[in-house]
Amino acid sequence: MSALRALWGVWLSRHFWNLRFRSRQHRSRLPDMRVAPADPRYREAAAAEAAFWENPPLNTAILESVQTGAFARFINESYTGDPAVSWMEDLVRRGPFTRAAVLGSTQGLREASWLRQGGSRDLDVYDISSKVLARARRQVRAEGMAPGGARARFYRADLSFVDLPESSYDVVWTTACLHHVTNLEYLFSTVEAALRPQGLLAIHDYIGEARFAYAPERRSRADEVFQQVPARFRYADEILPVPDDFMSPFEAIRSNETREIVEARFEVVHLALADALYPLFLLLDLAAIEREEPALLDAIFAAEVAARRDPALRKCSMYGVFRRRGDQAGRRS
Repeated sequence: MSALRALWGVWLSRHFWNLRFRSRQHRSRLPDMRVAPADPRYREAAAAEAAFWENPPLNTAILESVQTGAFARFINESYTGDPAVSWMEDLVRRGPFTRAAVLGSTQGLREASWLRQGGSRDLDVYDISSKVLARARRQVRAEGMAPGGARARFYRADLSFVDLPESSYDVVWTTACLHHVTNLEYLFSTVEAALRPQGLLAIHDYIGEARFAYAPERRSRADEVFQQVPARFRYADEILPVPDDFMSPFEAIRSNETREIVEARFEVVHLALADALYPLFLLLDLAAIEREEPALLDAIFAAEVAARRDPALRKCSMYGVFRRRGDQAGRRS
């Protein structure tokens, strides 16, 4: 009995030492936080954010369906230089990766694609909504990706306060999620600590104006192209601000700061910018234009490429791959 008590005492001392150590680490990162975990207004908004994504106005499948055909080839070339290679395929080729984390779930669509391509043996998925994670789990299992050779695990977490395991991931990637995060500085510090040597951070996201408050000059340029498209191919009469009921509480909360913050903390391995005419492509029936008037689609693409060359126009989407400063360039580049 005395031996058991001794062992119990050792376990308790180590357990509470680890808790104190992790608590000190957490507190040491508090200066990086715009909001604190106990902030009542933030907690209320975070609950509304999670609820919003349980039944969003535009689900991931609808948004994914836009990126097909000629547009997929166009955006692939924009991000990777190869019309046949998507940003995710490019990232997979930068492996091999054993353990990966994805920040923000796409309800299983991107997660299943990652595992199907052999992106990593293990994938940890972090998201603020338990219902979104449940859908992701079902999607991954429905495609036969897990259980099996690959392992997917799902964790409910607010990315503004997430506690990632240190020195655990070969790659951390995120798509269309960071623009919902308030504590970007804290999150990037946490990712930096979670990466193994030579580990990579990959970001595919919206980096345009906060809360989709489109700059007048860019909105005018995009609408000029939009008005040249026949009405039967347009989902709206003109380019207008996004209605509040289409936005979650944290939608594009600090999107215009993402690139600056990540580049201050990480070294750029690869960076490609696109969507100088955002949200033009979201408001067009690109598949119908491709079928009926392919020359018009080519003209729209040419207008986007020309707009990207204008330094006065913000580019609103990014595919970037980054590594920790000080890591030597290795096999992942």
